[in-house]
Parts: sequence; C-alpha cells; structure tokens
Amino acid sequence: MEWIERLNNAVTYIEDNLKGNIDIEEASKIACCSTYHFQRMFAYIAEVPLSEYIRRRRMSLAAVDLKDSSEKVIDVALKYGYDSPTAFTRAFKSVHGISPSQAKSEGVTLKAFPPISFKITIKGAIEKYLDDIELVVVGGESDKDARPLDYDWVLSIRQQCINKDTRFEFRQCGTHFIKDGKLYNLKIKDLCSQARKADINC
Repeated sequence: MEWIERLNNAVTYIEDNLKGNIDIEEASKIACCSTYHFQRMFAYIAEVPLSEYIRRRRMSLAAVDLKDSSEKVIDVALKYGYDSPTAFTRAFKSVHGISPSQAKSEGVTLKAFPPISFKITIKGAIEKYLDDIELVVVGGESDKDARPLDYDWVLSIRQQCINKDTRFEFRQCGTHFIKDGKLYNLKIKDLCSQARKADINC
C-alpha cells in the first residue's frame, strides 16, 4: 500500500529534522497529499496531533541530551528549535512533568516517546468461508466513535468474493473513509452515494 509507505517516508523526514526546521509542507509533499490531509491523516492513524508528536519526540531527545551531557539548558533549547528558554521549559514540563534543570539530577525518571511508524494489517481473510455464502455486504461505521474504513480492505474483500463467485455489495462507506491516502469525513446522508462513486460494487 503505497500511501502507507509515503506516510512513513514523511515521518522519516520529520525525524531527520527534529534538531532543525521541520517544514510541514515538505512532509506533506513526501506523503503526496495536501498539508491539510496529511495532518488529519496523521492524527487519525497515530491518535495524536502531528504538532504534539513532534513536541514529544523533541522533548524525548532533549531529555537524553540533558541527562547524559553537560550541555546547558539554553543550548539544548536552541538545538530543538526553541528560541525562548521559557517556551522550552514549558514544553519540557508538559511532557516530563519536571523542568529541564531538574532533568539533570540523579535518580530522575524521564519519559521516552519512540519514533512512530505505520503499517496496515488487512484483517478479515474470508475466502475460505465463502463456499456456502451467497452474498457479502461491506459497509463502514457511522456512529460518533466510528473507525475509518480503508478502501484497500474493501477491495481485498471484494476480490475474495470474486474468486469464489460470491455476490459482493459495498453499501456505505462510513463517516470516516480512507481512499488514496486521504481521509474523508462524510455526512451520513452521503454515505451510500459515496459508496456508489467508489465504483467497486459487483
């Protein structure tokens, strides 16, 4: 699934620039989508806003620098893009619960947020169960806690039905629908029409 690979490449770009300037537009270009869609997609999949992820990663690295070196707090702040020691201290405390100067003390426990990476596991291999089934209906969720429905998963189920000469219907795509690496938030009244536009009904 190329869009996941592109998303991971964008995360690699972010990781490579944690000690410098991170251009979200450049990350979005790597992910082959708009800045708007990139940030929304990241937040849905990672379950944390992109800005918060960057802050946590920078503060994780800053904690290591403060703990394991003699670097001054102001130097570490500048390294991770903070011109103001006050802003750096505020960000550091929000992640670790203590000030940067306290992080240098012996016996202090600091939090660590490792780099994120994305992968998709397509669940629901159903082909072996289709011998006695005449119709398979697929649809997304539409309640307030609806999980995104991935178009690639729908295509996988459809292909399994084709292989077994089983009728397949894609009735509605849910309020959160991922297609071509973009996350769509849809109104309930549009769910069926959007499923028809996907053009994957048998």
